[in-house]
Amino acid sequence: MLHFGAMKPRKLAQLALCLGLSGQFEGQVTHVQVDSKKAGPGTLFFAHKGKRFDGHDFLEEASSKGAIGAVVSKTYSGPNFGLQLLRVENVIRSLQEIAKVVLDQTHPYIIGITGSLGKTTTKEFTTTLLRERFRVNCSEGNQNSQIGLPMTILNRDEEEDILILEMAMSEQGQLKRLINIAPPDLAVVTRVSASHFDNFGDLGGIARAKGEIFSSPRTRLGILSTQAAQFLEIISQGKSGKTTCGEGGDYQLRENRIFDNTEHSPEIALPFEATHLRDNFLLAACIARNLGLSWDEIAKGAEKLKPYKHRFETRWHEGICFIDDSYNANPESTKAALANIPKPKTTGKTIVVFGEMVGLGKECQEGHLEVAEYAASHVDQALLFGSKCQVMLPVFEKKQTAAELCSSLLELKTKLHEMASSGDVVLIKGSNPNELWRLFDEEL
Repeated sequence: MLHFGAMKPRKLAQLALCLGLSGQFEGQVTHVQVDSKKAGPGTLFFAHKGKRFDGHDFLEEASSKGAIGAVVSKTYSGPNFGLQLLRVENVIRSLQEIAKVVLDQTHPYIIGITGSLGKTTTKEFTTTLLRERFRVNCSEGNQNSQIGLPMTILNRDEEEDILILEMAMSEQGQLKRLINIAPPDLAVVTRVSASHFDNFGDLGGIARAKGEIFSSPRTRLGILSTQAAQFLEIISQGKSGKTTCGEGGDYQLRENRIFDNTEHSPEIALPFEATHLRDNFLLAACIARNLGLSWDEIAKGAEKLKPYKHRFETRWHEGICFIDDSYNANPESTKAALANIPKPKTTGKTIVVFGEMVGLGKECQEGHLEVAEYAASHVDQALLFGSKCQVMLPVFEKKQTAAELCSSLLELKTKLHEMASSGDVVLIKGSNPNELWRLFDEEL
């Protein structure tokens, strides 16, 4: 199995040339990093300046861990701490430029995956299926940003046939920059939903930006959910042929058989029942079929599938079934999670631990009220976390569903410990900044 963190060594001088820099640069780079804590022997450290930190302040730490060089701003005038410094106008743009040059030199078949929901799970499912026939590398975890994607490209062994890249955006133009670095041969859109409204105006604006994944002349095929295909802003972009997956689409999943326009698969044993996971699998299977996998290969790969970490992941503790879906949340994904949580035993309760949804902008209050209305008919009790959840309390009260608002993770964990007992099912769902997965940490 291929993996990242095993970068093909490259001469520092060669990487400098990618940036138009010349000089006496020596040694080989075996890893690129923006986090000085993760630096090691052979690291090229990118001194990125963020909103709350300045990577230039961590050059000494990177050097102490064995880094051989650092990409720094031209304006940096401090010590080099023994590092070979590559001075540039923009540190992150330089990371992206190097990634683009390296990718152009290696020519893997690229699959790009975007969408508001299900990107990571679809990427992981696709990777598992395609490994039945191909050598595959993919974005590690959710390394899908302006920084994560180029680091993914560089920190790989370059021995793959297919490279699967998750592509995310939170501002206008970001997806186009990722496509410029890694234009996909096959582009995928999962589902489109409310997120980052403040930066895109409305759902149509989000859809238009997601549709940019089809804009490269290199893209020969687009695969998208039937939900995403409802947006003209998506379906009209690019010149590639497009295949739809889902109810009414070119590929449909019914009773564990996949139906396309010409045939259907044998029954495929899936290790999950949740409808949103089945939707992600259908996209992955469609990708696999279009890359030549047989139904037998897809069925064999399907046996190995499992939800990715913090994405509808089942955990058991003291007889309580926890559904850890704590990585992210918006109204649509939350309702999907609520609709798919398993039923408790006869005497058990259904409990939701819900953290506030971020990035909804002007739709924030309406989104939380929508979720509260839906949740009240699916759960027995609710624990809420974050000030944006305050508006949900009257809805639960009106529906006679017990609900409490907690002000800290410690209070949340204490209340949950008092409330849940053997036989109960607990859904944990919230936006990433809530860090609700910490409820499983013993030291909390």
